[in-house]
Amino acid sequence: MAAPVKEILVVGKDAVDICLHQVVGDLVPYALLSIAPDGEQALAAARVKPPDVVLADWLLPDMHGCSLLQQLPVTALGCCAILFSTSTDWQAMAAARRHGAQALLHPATATTTLRRQLQQALAGHATFSPTPACLHPATRTEPAALTPRESDVLRALAQGLSNKAISRNLSVSECTVKSHLRALFDKLDVDNRTACVRLAGDRGWL
Repeated sequence: MAAPVKEILVVGKDAVDICLHQVVGDLVPYALLSIAPDGEQALAAARVKPPDVVLADWLLPDMHGCSLLQQLPVTALGCCAILFSTSTDWQAMAAARRHGAQALLHPATATTTLRRQLQQALAGHATFSPTPACLHPATRTEPAALTPRESDVLRALAQGLSNKAISRNLSVSECTVKSHLRALFDKLDVDNRTACVRLAGDRGWL
């Protein structure tokens, strides 16, 4: 008897490029469920039919990949989640694991290696590559601590919410939201929201 066909949800540019142009043959016996350019459309597709496998970019146009996994949520669904990221930060890998990712793969990896890593992940083996910083715990640097409210603002920022929406959701003034954003920017040494979310994700704050 043939194995049951499973369904896959592909989210983000890197994930789509990899799936369609490099490793499409390795997705058999998986059937392509849908392609979503961002997190919100991926969540909408998952509500219609929960996927067996999620392949997503680490940083999507509207949210962080970890935020996507948290909102699905992949652990409760029992699906295999694979993220693609250029980060080599050990904290990024820890964040991916914490949010239920089975693998964190580099999108620029050679096709042959990427195929092998994908096959390992689909078979249920945790696959996190590359792992340079993970091999040297002594070189790790802990991020400056966030206050509980800064963490709330950061998570809302990763979801693509505006200052007004964050203010409404957290029941604080927009002035207070801006103050927390300035504190986040200072701690990450960035000057815009996109860089803030990207670096916070790489450091495992999301």
